[in-house]
Parts: sequence; structure tokens; C-alpha cells
Amino acid sequence: MKKSAILLPLLVSILGLTLMTSCTASRRTVGGGTNQQGGNSLTCSTTLSGTLSPVSGSLSGFRLGQSIAWTVTAQGCSGKFVFVNSSGTYPFSSSNPAFFQVTYSTASSARSESGEIRAVDELGNILGRIQVSSGSFSVGSSVSCTATAVGSPLSAPVDANGMMLAPISMTFQLQNSESFSLTQVTEGGAIIPASRISFPLPTAQGTFLSPQISIVSTGTRTYSFSVQSLSGATGSCDVIATVNPGSASAPSISSFTATPSLVNIGQSVVLSLQATGATSGTIDGTSVNLDANGLHNRTIIVNRTGKFQSTAVVGTVSRSAQVTSNPTCSMEMISPPSLLPGNFQARVSIQGRFLGAVISGEHAYSAGIMGNDNGVNQLLVPVYVLSSPAPLTLKVYGPDETLGTCSATAVLSAPPNPPAPPTVVFTVSDLTPIVKSTVQVNWSSSGAISCEIRRDGVVVRTDLSGSFSIGDIRNNTVLAASCTNSGGTTSAPSANVVVEGGWFQADRAVCSSVCSFHGLTNGRSSDGNYCASGEQRKPSAVGRFSFLYGCWGPCSNFTPEVDAYSAGEYCYHPTQKRDNDATDRTVGCFCTP
Repeated sequence: MKKSAILLPLLVSILGLTLMTSCTASRRTVGGGTNQQGGNSLTCSTTLSGTLSPVSGSLSGFRLGQSIAWTVTAQGCSGKFVFVNSSGTYPFSSSNPAFFQVTYSTASSARSESGEIRAVDELGNILGRIQVSSGSFSVGSSVSCTATAVGSPLSAPVDANGMMLAPISMTFQLQNSESFSLTQVTEGGAIIPASRISFPLPTAQGTFLSPQISIVSTGTRTYSFSVQSLSGATGSCDVIATVNPGSASAPSISSFTATPSLVNIGQSVVLSLQATGATSGTIDGTSVNLDANGLHNRTIIVNRTGKFQSTAVVGTVSRSAQVTSNPTCSMEMISPPSLLPGNFQARVSIQGRFLGAVISGEHAYSAGIMGNDNGVNQLLVPVYVLSSPAPLTLKVYGPDETLGTCSATAVLSAPPNPPAPPTVVFTVSDLTPIVKSTVQVNWSSSGAISCEIRRDGVVVRTDLSGSFSIGDIRNNTVLAASCTNSGGTTSAPSANVVVEGGWFQADRAVCSSVCSFHGLTNGRSSDGNYCASGEQRKPSAVGRFSFLYGCWGPCSNFTPEVDAYSAGEYCYHPTQKRDNDATDRTVGCFCTP
């Protein structure tokens, strides 16, 4: 609580209790008897009296949580005056009263305020004291207000059926001695929605509020306003308000329009009705409600071609608006001929009823399309085109002289250039292998879609790249490769494999028999012999077989004689001594294909 002087205007009457007694420094009897206390020997020279009263008004109807200001007056005695209670000490001003303020926030309904007036000297010593009290007063938990309907009864324009043409606003005034807020309004017992009240609820605090409420129908009703004080106390106040029906005006249509009035089928149109003297009407037989300004907008999707009227009726008055709707179309040129002039196919779709259509262009013969009440969808129409490119226009004739157009261009594109023929890389590991040996075939391609690898004209592989081996290849075998794409076929140079004769191991055998065993024929080697022994050694035989019975002289030396051939199990040249030594035994034979 504040010790400074605080004035709260409370519309209550002053209640005070004046107590008269004698003053002492401690406990004193009226008439001047002394009882000292606390060592204070000073006393009042005259009788001390005082009052405790609210600053203004009466304490009746005081609310929980509400603040109240008090004033204290004192007379008699000498010295300065102070007021002391449980909240603090309040000094008197030079013009006398001491002011203080308390706030009641408990739930108790009966309260009182009391304290002690003291006379003190300059040093603060008590010269005298007296108790003062307000006496009991009530503390309430509810708040009340008064309500007034400004201008009631009001008059509102109505239509021929007695319905209000538009809501009207009525102002209500609410008053109370203490600050409060408006929390709810009812109309004939029904809660009024916030949209019909001029400010949001709950309102700000105040002792005077002036809400405006939108009245939507005529009649006399009770309006109840629920309020709440700062302390949370609640209450309400009621008022009866009347809105009388005014004179009915004849309905009329100010305007009825279609926007836009020219559209293509499938587009939207806004039908706008402006009327007076009515709250409802019809558009094309469908009931519509007019807003507070007599306006209604309705959006429709146009689903037919031609011209048609949309009609609005308000009361007995009608008005029409015309809408013109054109057919729509699409066209695509497909299936071109290989040469021009020639026929393209026009793929045509037309939405909505039409009477007929024509495809035409400077570089084409015109083509007609029969009308159809339901339109057509992806209809194929042959169009004879003379040159490319040929711009074409489709004109669709609808009812009531309506027209729709679309276009397309017939283009005969030159055939694309073929790709370059593929490339082929083809190799054979040995074109002159010795008899009974293996060759490796390898190939790869670029840009090919198929390949063929042939052996003596027979396809043996079709992969685009790869490799394989050929064992025991035959003499004069022809190997070839070719690959193909849309640009042509590329053939790699063929490989003609020539198989040469070779040496085979023998052990005292006749060479014709040894070669025959391998499917070959005994033949003369490139360095001149048909057979080999430890005494008949040629360079071409090195590493091809083993000298099983040793050599006459070093095996690494070669003999110059030629035409050595089998003689039983031995190998001799024509002039050699035939002594049948172990080194004369046949250990190798030269065989040819």
C-alpha cells in the first residue's frame, strides 16, 4: 500500500467514527490521567479526537479486489499527527488529513478498516494516541451496470414479404461506477456472434462502453450484456430494444450482366445481378440470395456453342443477359507421305456442337468435315498437300454464326543421312603355321549392329567383338570377318592360312608310317631331309624332337648332306655308309599336308 496521498473517486457516502479520549505518552484515561510508556513523559495539553472515512461516497457495494482510499482527520493535542495501521505509517500534511489506500482481495464479505492516530513531537516521541475505526461494511462479488438502447425503436426497410432488406446498426450504452469489460451479448436468449458486434470481446476496461450491434430482423427483443470487473466480479444488465418494419418498396433490378459476354465453350462467365427492394431472386431458375447491397455474383461454365440468354428474376421483374460461345478445335498433321504431292492425315478434335468445318491452305487442297451435335474427337481427315511446309487452318462453323479456328503445318522432312558404315579390325595370329599347330582369331568393330566371322564360308561367330582359337588348322583355310549397320557393310581383308610341314618325333619307325598316322605325307623339309637321326641333323629340326640315341659329334652341329630318307628303322642320305649304328636310327620325320 502507498504512503502518499491517493484519491480514488468512489460514489459512496462518507462513513466515519470519531472517538474522543485523553492523550498520554502510553495508555491514557480521558480527562488527563497519565500512564507513561516507553520512557516518554510528554503529554497532550488538550483532548485528542479523530475520524477515519472513505475519501468519497459510501462503502456499500464495495467489490472484491477493488482499491479504496481513506482519509484521517485529527484535532486537539499538540505536536504532529501520524496514522498507523497494519499497512504502514501515514503522516498528516500541513492542511491536516492523512490519506492512505487499501485493496480488498479476499473472499470475505464483511470487512472493516481501523488504525491509531498518534500525536508526536519533533523527535518522534508519542504525546498521545487514539484508536479510530470505519466500522463494518460489506464486500460484494458481483458487478452491476445500466444499459440503454440508443434511438429505440428504430425503423428498417423491408421487402414485400416483410423481410429486412439489409441489417441496421443499433448503438447501446453501458455504464457502471467502476471499470468493467463486456464479455458476451445475447439477443432474446441467443448469443450474438462476434461478427455482429462492433468490437471484439472481451472489450477493454472502462466505466462507459458503447457497442454497436447489427440487427438482422424486425421485432422487440431483450438484449443482455454480460460484464466483468477488474477484480473478476461478474454481472449483467438488460435492455429491451425494438426495430419496426418500414414501408415496403417494390423490387427492381438495377442491372444484370454477363462478363465476358463472348467466350469459347468450356470457359467461365460471371453473371452479376444488382437489385433493390428484395433480399433474394432467381438466375436461370436457381434461387439466389442478395447481399446487404442487393448484389449477387454467380459463375457458370459455358458448355454449349452459339448464343443464349441468361435470365434473372426479382419479384415480378426480370432481365436477361446474352452470352455468345464459340466452338473450339485442335489439329495435328501426322502420317506424312514419302513424296509430295501426297496425302497427310489431319487429326482433328472439335468441342461443342458445330455445323461444319473446313481445312484449307495455300499449298493444299481443301478438306471438309461434316457437322456434329456432340463435336468430334481425334477424327482423321486426309489432306492432299502440294509442297512442304504447308500452313493449314481449320475453321469450325458453330450455330448462330459462331466460329472457332485452329491451325497446324504439314511438313515433309528429308530422310536423315545414313550413318557411316562400321569399322572392323580382324587379325589371325599366324598365316603360315606349321602343321598340327593352333592359330588365334581376334576381331572388334565400331558402329556395327551385327557381325559375322566365317571359316571357309561358314559363319562361326556373330559377336560384335571377340576371339577364339583354331587347333589343327588345315592348309589353305580362309578366315573372314564383316560387320553391318544401316549405313552399309564393312568386310575386313580375308586371311588365307597356308599350313607348312613340320617335324614329328619317331623311334626307329619308317617315316611314311609315322606321317600316315598323323594323316600327313612324308615330305622333304626346307633344309633338304625327309628324316633325322643322330648323324642327320638339320636346323629346322631343332627343338622339334629329341635325339633318343645320341649324336655323332655334338648334337648342335648340323650335317650338310641332303635328301636323307627312311631305310627301315634307319635314316641315311644316299652316299652315307650304312653301318646301322645307334646314331643312325630314325628319331624324327618331316610330314607335310
